[in-house]
Amino acid sequence: MTTPWTPEIPIDEALVRRQLAPHGARLDLDTLGYLASGWDHAVWATAAYVFRFPHQHEAATLAARTADRMRGLAARLPVAIPCPEWVGEASDGYPAQYVAYRRLPGELPADRPLTPDDRFRAAVPLAQLLRTLHDQPIPNDLAGSERPSDLQVRTENAQLRAEQLASGPFAGLARRAADRMQDTPSPGGGCVLIHGDLHAGQLLFDKAHELSAVLDWDELRAGDPTFDLALVYSFLPPAGRRAFFDIYGAVDGLPRARHVALSYGLAILAQAVVGEQPHLVREAAFGLENALQDGSDVEGLGVRDPAAG
Repeated sequence: MTTPWTPEIPIDEALVRRQLAPHGARLDLDTLGYLASGWDHAVWATAAYVFRFPHQHEAATLAARTADRMRGLAARLPVAIPCPEWVGEASDGYPAQYVAYRRLPGELPADRPLTPDDRFRAAVPLAQLLRTLHDQPIPNDLAGSERPSDLQVRTENAQLRAEQLASGPFAGLARRAADRMQDTPSPGGGCVLIHGDLHAGQLLFDKAHELSAVLDWDELRAGDPTFDLALVYSFLPPAGRRAFFDIYGAVDGLPRARHVALSYGLAILAQAVVGEQPHLVREAAFGLENALQDGSDVEGLGVRDPAAG
């Protein structure tokens, strides 16, 4: 199985410095360094700025197209999100647009291990964030941007991930997750403005282990809110689910949220194992174990979740 983020557009320090050269006077390029890579982008940073460089051709204008929308959304949400400062244009040596942001404080859960209490405390700000986001009007240009349900595809991919992990230390965990996904839930859930790619790898926590920011809004679109609510199963401890829904409110179709949470967990775990990223492996494995846990945490909230009782 190939790594999803194998670059189609090679990005190295020399290329990054060339693209940033027009802005060199405002940047401390002595602090420039590689930060991370994801499915679509390589991330470089200085002490004060973060730069997202698309490394897939299909993502060449992805972040740039949403820059204005992100500036408006940043002013309305109760948790910090990246607010684009400028868009760097394509050049002869680089066929994509990069986006520059002020650097937000905090670290990913994979890099700043959190206790169950830390995760529990995140339930309220996450609920406030998602309630506010899901209540936003869908912009005209995103109307109709919802995608056909991919729940059955996630079920099929779960089997592939379990097979990929079958010879390693997470074989049992992966098999339990894939087996739990065998019964594909029904699509539905209405249509709201969603983040669209929400998992622990998009969260930042400060030195006090408080939620400080939510990252990577490239998938912002109209869609089923339970795709964002997958985070409730993967990231929050079971006891935190009630705290979340006390703020967020009742929702139908939580089996879809658990299904997506398990799907994300398997995909991230498989890639972290292949990429030999032990901190990410630990967080992904935690998310899978968490999503597999049942409980009575959402009873009495008008939420239909057969696994909870």
